[in-house]
Amino acid sequence: MEVAFTSPQQTLRWESIKPQIVSGSEFYTMRPTLLMTNRWEGLVPVPPGSKSVHYRYKFDFDYNAFGKPKADSALSPEYTLKILDK
Repeated sequence: MEVAFTSPQQTLRWESIKPQIVSGSEFYTMRPTLLMTNRWEGLVPVPPGSKSVHYRYKFDFDYNAFGKPKADSALSPEYTLKILDK
């Protein structure tokens, strides 16, 4: 799976973004996509026999505030990956 993150927040510290894929109660770390600055990719295991997987993206990041940076996060809407049989 691949995701891009955009934000109008000018205080966001882009180098601090840590994206994850959330499926059920499991979290899967994503890695940066080569040659891109705001895109990441990751894998989610699909149990045998599954017809779909529900997931969302979670972005943990820091932003500049008075004093030292503060932590925040953003959560995407839920998506469904449908598994089709041939």
